[in-house]
Amino acid sequence: MMHITSLPSPFGIGDLGPQAETVANFLYRSHQKFWQLLPLNPTEQGQSHSPYSSLSSKAGNPLLISPELLVNDGLLAIEELQQYHLPNQAQANYAEAERVKDELFNKAWQTFKEEKFEELKQEFDEFCQAEESWLNDFAVFMLLKKQYKGKPWFSWPEEYKLCQPKALDNLTSRHKDELQKVKWLQFMFAKQWKKLRHYCHQLGIQLFGDAFLHQLRLCRCVERPGNFCYRRSRKYDRCCRRST
Repeated sequence: MMHITSLPSPFGIGDLGPQAETVANFLYRSHQKFWQLLPLNPTEQGQSHSPYSSLSSKAGNPLLISPELLVNDGLLAIEELQQYHLPNQAQANYAEAERVKDELFNKAWQTFKEEKFEELKQEFDEFCQAEESWLNDFAVFMLLKKQYKGKPWFSWPEEYKLCQPKALDNLTSRHKDELQKVKWLQFMFAKQWKKLRHYCHQLGIQLFGDAFLHQLRLCRCVERPGNFCYRRSRKYDRCCRRST
């Protein structure tokens, strides 16, 4: 077992970039057939970035996006990366990784919007259409998560906690660019993850991992409130999946 975040990286935590393929090459030379990973879903500081307490069962973790592969796509200049390199440490540094990758992703997003990437933009549109069943709701959830400084969804104002249509329509009309960026990050994660999977499969290496466990902070509680029942306590609202 070796999770992606455990790989060497100059950006604070391991990612889906060249070092992941290096591990795959090592496994191949060692005549290994399996690579076990932990869940790849989004994590948050409030849950110590535990992969078993994710924000979504569908989305990928943007922190695993490789800036080096964004260079290969023409979205970043290789000269830009050096200034964002972090000191090598024995442990993953999520806080610094979030800081430097947020800046790099902002640069890459602006480049993607402003320059001609016809093929990449077509792939992005196709991704958004294919993943429409969850992607739009996830983007809204992450926007609200950012607006309320990472607080759990059950502490948000009632109109957002209960997904009141008018409130959500007003929100999305005011934050179109931010919502598109959230979707774009999911697209880039999926693109890089697909590339790594294909590389491993070519070497005869199968990838497998776990499912995350905790759903209290899960965006599906907000996206599909009809699928959950709510129990009000003195301090906060809780939800649990309805029995079927």
